Amino acid sequence: MRKARTHALTLGAAFLAVVLPIVFVFAAPASANTLSNSNVTQSTTGTVTSGTPYSSGQTIQVSVGANSTLAGDSSVEVWECSDYDGTTTNLPSSAENNCDGNTTIKVTAINSDGSIPAFAYTVYALPDSVTFGESSDSLPVCGVYPDDCVLYIGASTGFSAGTYIFGPPFQVSQNGTDSGADPGDGTPEVPLAIGLPLLAVAIGGGSLYLRRRRRAHAS
Repeated sequence: MRKARTHALTLGAAFLAVVLPIVFVFAAPASANTLSNSNVTQSTTGTVTSGTPYSSGQTIQVSVGANSTLAGDSSVEVWECSDYDGTTTNLPSSAENNCDGNTTIKVTAINSDGSIPAFAYTVYALPDSVTFGESSDSLPVCGVYPDDCVLYIGASTGFSAGTYIFGPPFQVSQNGTDSGADPGDGTPEVPLAIGLPLLAVAIGGGSLYLRRRRRAHAS
């Protein structure tokens, strides 16, 4: 029986030795990471932890590729908005309810083809009481899943003008000080979500092995 228990524990340990390095590679430090869609690229600066949200107060670099929507514009505004579940269907449709005017910056370096060279933008977990003095029931709400965030880049007149594009969805975690502490790459925090089920599988597999050995021994 003792030998069977040892085999079960060895099996579980071997399983973890194989899968956990695969899981936690998603949370490894990296010098720079990007999120992008067909128009916008968001890049981190310095060392960040891959597979974790941006940290509130973290500054990223945003650039825009050539596009017909912004071509000919002399300036645009950038707002941080909510994009529930990070889906195209839930992209913001109202500046008042979906975007935070406190996060607005103006960008004037726009090329004739609509492209915009990289510029700095600071992201926040919203609503934000530290920097903006917003209450907990303020809108928009964006941070971590399912309350994803997205950048609006377009005319200052907002959605009615029709001249705007969106960046890729991203997530931002609170840190209590808006210091950008423990910066991430803007993606969901996946290691724990994946690692715990795998740990359960390993333990369960070891227990199943042990029960089978006991039954075989009894018969």
